[in-house]
Amino acid sequence: MLQLKRNPGVPLGKGAKVFLIKVKRLTVLSCEYSGTSMNAPASFEPFLLADGEKKISFEKDTQVPNAAIFTLNREDHTVGNMITCQLLKDPRVLFAGYKAPHPLEHKIVIRVQTSPPATPLEVFVSALKDLISEISNIEEQFKVRLQTHEFMVILFLDGDEMIRIVQCTFV
Repeated sequence: MLQLKRNPGVPLGKGAKVFLIKVKRLTVLSCEYSGTSMNAPASFEPFLLADGEKKISFEKDTQVPNAAIFTLNREDHTVGNMITCQLLKDPRVLFAGYKAPHPLEHKIVIRVQTSPPATPLEVFVSALKDLISEISNIEEQFKVRLQTHEFMVILFLDGDEMIRIVQCTFV
C-alpha cells in the first residue's frame, strides 16, 4: 500500500515528495548517496582502518593518578558518547570524558580516572562488555518486533539526489 502524504510540520525543498509506506518486512540491501561534491573524502574513510592501523590504543595518563587515555580510531561521537555514559555508570569511575580532536580526524579520545583498587583498563573493558550486552539485547528486541508487527516508514525524496528515512514507528 503506497500513499502520498504531505506532513505540514516538516519543511520540504521545492519538488520534494513524501511517501508513507506500510510494509510487513524491510530489508535494506544497500544505500548509497549519488550526489556529486568536490573535494569530498572517500565514503569509507570515516570507518575503514588503513593497513597496520590499530582500532584502539591505550596509554597511562602521567598527569593524573590512576588514569588512562584510550584512543579509538575511525570512530565518532556516537561511540564516544555511548562508552563514556557506560563508564559513568560504574561506581569505580571518578571521571570519564571524551573528545573528538578535529571534525576531519576520525578518532575519539576517551579519558578515564578510577578509584585506586580498580585500574582504568579493567573498568574500560568491563564497560565495553556491558555495552555490547546492552546493544545485543536491544537488537534482539528489535528483531522480535520486526517479525511480529507492521511498521511505517516515511521516505522523503528531494529531487533525484537524496532519500532519507525520517520516521520508523511500529503500529
